[in-house]
Amino acid sequence: MVDQIKQSIREHLELLAWSTRQMIGIAPWYTRILFVLGVLSGLAPLLLFVAIRGLVDTHMVLSAQGPVALADMMPWFNLVALVAVVEALVALLRKKVASSLAARADLEITTGVLKQANQLDVAYFDLSQNQQEISRLQGQISNRLVELVERAAGVVCSTVQGLTLAIILVLIEPLVIVLVAPLFIPYMIFQLKLSQHKVSHTLAHSESRLRVDYYVGLLSDRLNSAEVRLLGIGPHIIARFRRGVSGIRLGQRSKENLDFAGSTLFAVLSLAALFYVFHIVLEATLRQEATMGDLIVFAAAMIRMRKTMEQFTQDVSTCVEQLGYVKFLRTFMERVPRGAEAPLNTLEKFDGGIEISGLNFRYPGTDSLVLENLNLSIKPGETAAIVGDNGCGKSTLVKLIAGFYPEYEGSIRLSGQELRDVVNADLYRQVSFVFQEFGRYAATVSENIAYGDWQRLEHDRAAVEELAQRVNLDERIRAMPEGYDTLLGRKFGNYEPSGGMWQRIAIARAFASDAPLLILDEPTASVDVRSEFELYRQLGRLAKDRTTILISHRFSTVTMADRIFVMSKGRIVEQGSHQELLEMGGYYAELYKYYTFRMQFDG
Repeated sequence: MVDQIKQSIREHLELLAWSTRQMIGIAPWYTRILFVLGVLSGLAPLLLFVAIRGLVDTHMVLSAQGPVALADMMPWFNLVALVAVVEALVALLRKKVASSLAARADLEITTGVLKQANQLDVAYFDLSQNQQEISRLQGQISNRLVELVERAAGVVCSTVQGLTLAIILVLIEPLVIVLVAPLFIPYMIFQLKLSQHKVSHTLAHSESRLRVDYYVGLLSDRLNSAEVRLLGIGPHIIARFRRGVSGIRLGQRSKENLDFAGSTLFAVLSLAALFYVFHIVLEATLRQEATMGDLIVFAAAMIRMRKTMEQFTQDVSTCVEQLGYVKFLRTFMERVPRGAEAPLNTLEKFDGGIEISGLNFRYPGTDSLVLENLNLSIKPGETAAIVGDNGCGKSTLVKLIAGFYPEYEGSIRLSGQELRDVVNADLYRQVSFVFQEFGRYAATVSENIAYGDWQRLEHDRAAVEELAQRVNLDERIRAMPEGYDTLLGRKFGNYEPSGGMWQRIAIARAFASDAPLLILDEPTASVDVRSEFELYRQLGRLAKDRTTILISHRFSTVTMADRIFVMSKGRIVEQGSHQELLEMGGYYAELYKYYTFRMQFDG
């Protein structure tokens, strides 16, 4: 038990030191000034009570000798006024410094979290526990770190103040420490336990909070709101929202009630003990064993002491609570991105050649294999199509080739280099990708296209327009309300392109880069047959001299490929040209026969 307590204290102190270093790194002067002001705030009551005692006792001594002149009292009066003014100014300055520190911390800490997230593999975001970790970091983590440091400065203030007040009280009546200390220690332990329970409650309900946010999104998000209203499930979703919030709130309410009960009990008992000692000092004053200044100072110090003890307890318990959350920030920020420990290789002289052998892959957190003993070879400059039923692993395969999931069994070699040993950023520069769920960025048309090669195209409108002309988009874009400066999507703008238009923009974005590997995952799913035919004529021209991997359910599309790979249950089961596969009379021929029949039926 003792070892566990020591370990807990050690961990909390390490976290506090880490947090302070972070804040000093962000705003060194503000952080240091905050702690200095905490010490000054702690010393202020001592100086104030000494001045008050001097003022009262001087008046008592002089009044016993005759009339008291104002000039005789002014030195003590001025000291009281000076200390009071300084204490007020220090309190205001602490508030101002804390506010400035919070503003800087919010920007820098959030930026640091975003940079760290940008370095992590895509696989990290697939796990639900990691999604919850990210959720904990969003919105409040910088505020929690600032509050932690601010409360730590408050602990310094309360400690200095408590020690000086204790000295004053003990010098006047030593019995005070005997009566009050036994009350303070249990209250401190109670608050620390309560803080730990608050953190545990938050962690236990992290998934519930995600669900609550999800329900809010269903009712307020533009993409979901229409279907939700059509189905009439709004009341059902609202009911689930209320149950989720009520479950979270129930635990919070019990902690609040317990906190109120414990704080009330401490307030009553501590005041009873302090006033008992105050009664003793009053009797001593009447017996002239203590001065009137002692009595007044004891009364003031007694009231301030109780408040200081409560403030100290709250600051320490809040620090412990915030440390529980800051621990997640530290854990996240100290995650080692792939390649940070063992340097990875650059992808040199990639000509688009791909060799895959014995590939096995399962998604993080799952047991079933999505790809099993898969073998595949694509020559540089070749156009390869991958076909198969839904769920056979087509999209997973191309995501692995693009480097999104480096944890796999077997081998994926790009021009002879093992993919898992290649730097992510270097690999991504070699790949252009049109996803099934392509990005619909709330930005201008020009920016949406330029994102394909942002460093080169950010300030080159002419190159963007030339690219749009190459994919037959220029006229359509100029017909938009503000042409290339039209803000797309209704999140910030008022113009929403059709799904086919969004897809064409995504294709233009993919061709913005001259990457040697082009991956098209259902690139024409949102366009009609005629537009698809025109688009593929353009794609064939634009993809010249590139290795192209094409996934499509439309056989009119895949016939353009040099070679077709047929997948079933995570494996390549057939490969060859369109004509060769038909002559085999196997799985591809069966799929093509069904596709042809469906097209005739639909026609």
